[in-house]
Amino acid sequence: MKLKLVVVDLELTRRQRGAMGAGLSLALLLVGAVALGDVPVTFVAGETLKAADLNENFGSLDGRSTALEQSRVVATPWVGYDVTVESAGGPIVDVVAANGDTQTGHWRRVGDSIEVNISTQITACTGAGTVLWSLPMGLAVDPQKMGAYTVVGTGMVHNSGTEQLSRAAVLSRASTQLGSVSLDNAAVNGVDVSCADLGSSGFARFQFTVPVEGWNVDD
Repeated sequence: MKLKLVVVDLELTRRQRGAMGAGLSLALLLVGAVALGDVPVTFVAGETLKAADLNENFGSLDGRSTALEQSRVVATPWVGYDVTVESAGGPIVDVVAANGDTQTGHWRRVGDSIEVNISTQITACTGAGTVLWSLPMGLAVDPQKMGAYTVVGTGMVHNSGTEQLSRAAVLSRASTQLGSVSLDNAAVNGVDVSCADLGSSGFARFQFTVPVEGWNVDD
């Protein structure tokens, strides 16, 4: 659609100018509606405008506006939670928030996914298996939207004994552990982080985003 702007200087009364202004406003509104998308009724030059046709077009635009509002992505404020940490199938109880943080984890919802920040210091890590960090209570990764062992975030791991600081990738777990994530330690040939990587009073800080079971983008 091409629009041409023409300036016309007419000697009109105040009432005539007001009527013309209203007509131009209505015309611009209708042009804008057509520019945004098809409307039920279109008009041609010289055609008489009918209230029923105008109301139908306005109703269509109102419906589109309502649909856009209802399809907006839901985002919630950040909320703190206490992260559960386990290794070799058992809980690790000596866990505190790293570097003076008030809570070990924070999360918020964005659409169908959860964004999580975790900062943990483990004063006495025991067990030989992979260390797992939990999602907020009752939430689980949606396996239909992602596979197991998928990289979902990044972080760092510090071993206080060796003073080794390592980059890490965050992985979702297998289907039986979809309420947890683990860390893949880049400094030790890509194997999962264990208590040996953390040492005594070691800490892990990381962030990740995963889709959650039962959550949709627009609810």
